[in-house]
Amino acid sequence: HAPIAGSRDEYADGLRDWMTAHPSIVPFLGSVGGQDVGMAWLVLVPRVPDPRSFDRLTGDIQSVYVLPDHRDAGLGARLVDAALAHARGAGCFRVTVHAQPAAASLYERAGFAVRRELMLTPLDRTRPPGGP
Repeated sequence: HAPIAGSRDEYADGLRDWMTAHPSIVPFLGSVGGQDVGMAWLVLVPRVPDPRSFDRLTGDIQSVYVLPDHRDAGLGARLVDAALAHARGAGCFRVTVHAQPAAASLYERAGFAVRRELMLTPLDRTRPPGGP
């Protein structure tokens, strides 16, 4: 990963360019009194067709964040609800999230549950492919 350096404006410009280049990643902003104080991202991922459908799409909610002074007022839940509504409208058949322990109850209230069949392994990006 290339380090992000420079001013806040340079970061904003780079993020805008990145978002334009990645239209399958949908941002959501949460505002209070005209100030943006929260965000969430929905990544739309096409899946390999199966005999039932060629249009298989999943979603993954990422980087839900609300500024500390605005937490516990329902904004995080509204951001998650907006992402889920978008996923439904896009035709996703499921949505996943990697929840931090402190946020697990937010996602449980939105209908998420731990599922045994969804497994993951973190990849060590410092090791070469096929290496020890």
